[in-house]
Amino acid sequence: MPNDTTTAEPPAVQITDEEWARLRDIAFAAARYELSTWPSGLIEADDLAQDLMVDLVRSPASTRGLLDEYTAGGLRTTLRRKAFRLAHAAAESRRRCHGTEVYSTVRVRALLEDGIGIIPGAVEESRDPDGSYTVGFAEAADLTAALDLVADRHREALMAKFGPQLSNTYGKPSSTQVTRAIQALTYLVNNLAEESSRLRGNTTRP
Repeated sequence: MPNDTTTAEPPAVQITDEEWARLRDIAFAAARYELSTWPSGLIEADDLAQDLMVDLVRSPASTRGLLDEYTAGGLRTTLRRKAFRLAHAAAESRRRCHGTEVYSTVRVRALLEDGIGIIPGAVEESRDPDGSYTVGFAEAADLTAALDLVADRHREALMAKFGPQLSNTYGKPSSTQVTRAIQALTYLVNNLAEESSRLRGNTTRP
C-alpha cells in the first residue's frame, strides 16, 4: 500500500459562542477601565472594545490559549494590557494628525504612579521600524521635560509622593500639595507637547 505523504491539516480552533460573549464582556470592561485615565474624546469605549475583539479574532489559536490558561481575573488583566497599548496608539495617532496633546491630570497621575518620568529606566528608549520613538518613550520624554521646568516645590512634592524613595529633605506632602503639583505638571506637559508637535510638523519624534 503506497505511503500517504500528504500532511493532515490541523483541526480548526474551536471557540464557542458563550466564550466569545464572555470575551466581549471582559473587553468592554477593560476598555472602560483604561479610558478612565484618559480625557474624553480620545476613543469611545465601544470602539476600543471592538479593536480588542478584532485582535482576538485575528489570532484564534492564541485566544484559545488564553481561555484555556487563564481564569477570569487573568483574562481581565491580559485584556487591560491590550487596551493600554491600543489607547496609547490612539493617542499617538491623534498627536500626529492634529498636533494636539491628550494629557489630563488623571493621565499624568497614572503615568507618575507607573514611575514614568521619575523612576530611571521605567520606560526604555526604543524606536519603531519607521524611525519614530515608541509612544511610551514619547510620554516619558514629555513628562521628564516638564518635571525639569516645574517649580521646585512641585517637583519635590511629586518626587516624595511618586519617586522610588522618599526625599530626605521633604516630608510627606499633603493631598492638596500633590494635586497642585499634578495640575502644574499637566499644564506644562501639554504646552511642551503642543510646542514640540508644532516644531516637528505634527509628526512623531525624530
